Amino acid sequence: MKHKLFSSVRRFPTRRNPGKSGKGFTLVELLVVIAIIGVLVALLLPAVQAAREAARRSQCINNIKQLALACVTYHDTRKTFPPALTYSEAALAARGSTPTNMTGVDGNPYHGPNWAIMILPFLEQQALYSRFDLKEYISADVNRDFRGQRIDTMLCPTDTAFNTQPFEVPAPLGGGNWARGNYGANSSLSHMQKDNVAYSPAHTDSAPVWFGTGWAAALSWTRGIMGGNTSLAIKQIEDGTSNTVLLVELRAGLTPGDRRGIWAMGMAGASSVWAHSTDDCLGPNYCAVGADNILGSNRAVTEGGEDLFAQNCMGVSSGGSTSYQAGPRSQHPGGVAVAFADGSVTFISDNIEVHHGGRNVAYEPNGFNDFGAWEKIMCSSDGGTFNRNEF
Repeated sequence: MKHKLFSSVRRFPTRRNPGKSGKGFTLVELLVVIAIIGVLVALLLPAVQAAREAARRSQCINNIKQLALACVTYHDTRKTFPPALTYSEAALAARGSTPTNMTGVDGNPYHGPNWAIMILPFLEQQALYSRFDLKEYISADVNRDFRGQRIDTMLCPTDTAFNTQPFEVPAPLGGGNWARGNYGANSSLSHMQKDNVAYSPAHTDSAPVWFGTGWAAALSWTRGIMGGNTSLAIKQIEDGTSNTVLLVELRAGLTPGDRRGIWAMGMAGASSVWAHSTDDCLGPNYCAVGADNILGSNRAVTEGGEDLFAQNCMGVSSGGSTSYQAGPRSQHPGGVAVAFADGSVTFISDNIEVHHGGRNVAYEPNGFNDFGAWEKIMCSSDGGTFNRNEF
């Protein structure tokens, strides 16, 4: 009998060389796959960007609401809202004809605390507030570190391209170190001036224009809520707190020498808005070349170039001799967030109705009869009515 020693051993098929079998992707197929991925990315990217902006806008709205509520709490304590800025009349007489010109050679203003500093204790910032030496100007060296503090609640996350750099003045002159901010007080439909001019909404003992005495009685309707050295109490907001804007958005300056968007500086464009429906500044995010009149704007344009300001819709006047006109601005597509005096917040379209056009309200004592929706919500005593659909 013949034995087969390996008869029970299983035989396995011989393995083929994988490199020599099967079919790989052709170049055309690879290109098609890449194209499909590109299309998907192109479709998804705007959605991702929109979602991110929605989150940033939500945070921005929450910030301005917190600031408005802090102003309301300040009012509950002091029985009036904080003024947009404060200044000594003695210093005004000695150093400048208007609050906007009260600056030294270094461009630092001779101002006291503004509304944003005054509400710090109501923003859980009592420690920072206590560190300011309020017997000195906010621009004094003793306050340098404190005015340079970045406060998250004062900043809109949509504006991070510019609100991270502080405002500085030329090195040989000293000063500077002003942290940015993205919210401002609603001061007046007219310019930031003092007295002896028909468009003066700031208050002095000799010219209490804000409350419309004497010849200015017909012009007091131009006021918002927080002015120079003065402000309104809730009972003085004749149009009602839910119908009058308290705070608006601002954009930070585009260069270190652009003094717009500075939380501790009480100047037009820095922490308040003035004359935002007059001349060449007609409502939110207005892009005219001379829309904002800002002290030192000529230096800012030199630093960044005219194209930078044009492309960012941040027009400034060429003179740069004073800060007395500036409007609300934001980087949100289509509009700005505003907070009303009752603490509510609304997003206002850039296309909101503005009626005054290029006319100067200074010489129109009854100009409120021709208000658009924008003027109605910004003036506290015009008697105008509106509905939220107008925004």
